[in-house]
This record gives sequence, structure tokens and C-alpha cells, in this order.
Amino acid sequence: MRRVRQAVRTQALKPMPGLRLLALALAAAVAMWPATSKADQLCSRSFAQPTDLLDEIRRNPHIEPLGERGAVAGFVDQNAMAVWVFTMPGHAAHPAVMCSRVVEQSEGVRIRTEASCRGSAADCNRLVAEFKAMNDKLQQRLLLRRAAW
Repeated sequence: MRRVRQAVRTQALKPMPGLRLLALALAAAVAMWPATSKADQLCSRSFAQPTDLLDEIRRNPHIEPLGERGAVAGFVDQNAMAVWVFTMPGHAAHPAVMCSRVVEQSEGVRIRTEASCRGSAADCNRLVAEFKAMNDKLQQRLLLRRAAW
């Protein structure tokens, strides 16, 4: 019996074939995996999670709430000429945040949209497409208004 225990202890201390390769692969995967504390940046604001940014925006007295519709909440920042849209729990793409702001370029006024979405790729793509369609309509209105001046 004593011999078996000794053999087990010795075997446990010996490097197992492939273990070193597995350890290196895990270390590489961890190094490439995005850290949860890694900050995203949208419209010049950094945040770790969309919910952190939502809390910050709600506390900012210069940013006005537009209200909530379904599982989406909107805010407007007049100073930055930006509109923020956040998904709420229950939305398929949650947690997600999008920011659109008016940018003047040499060819005219454009709406630049940035997004951070932690939901599934399909749900995030659908959310961004819906938001882009809304922005395209808004941009057309801005162009029509500018042409009328």
C-alpha cells in the first residue's frame, strides 16, 4: 500500500505531457480575452459597463432625459449636441448604449453614431441597424432644413 501512495505522489509531481502546452494556451487566451474592467469610449466618455455610463448620465444635471419607451431610455446632451440611447433589462441587446452627435464636416452636417453592445451579435446588429435608420431620417431632415436656409 505504501508503494502505491508513493507512486501516486511521484506521478502527480512529474510534468504531464501536453500540460505545458495547455498552460501556455490558457495564458494566451486570458491575455487576449477582453477584461471586464477594460473601458469603452463613446462620444468622449469612458466607461467599464454601459450601466456605469447610464448612472453617470442620469446624475449629470446638464443632460436631459427624453424618457423611456419599452426597454430603451434616451437622453440629450445639448452642450455636446449628443443623444444617448440605453437598453434596459428585458431588451434583447442589453446591456447596450449608443451615442449620436452632430458633426460638421466640409461636405456638410453629419450624424456620427457610436455603439457599445454586450448582447448577442445578432441582437446588437439589429439594434444598431434600427438606430442607424432613425439617424438617417434625422440627417435627411437636417439637410432639408439647411437647404431651406
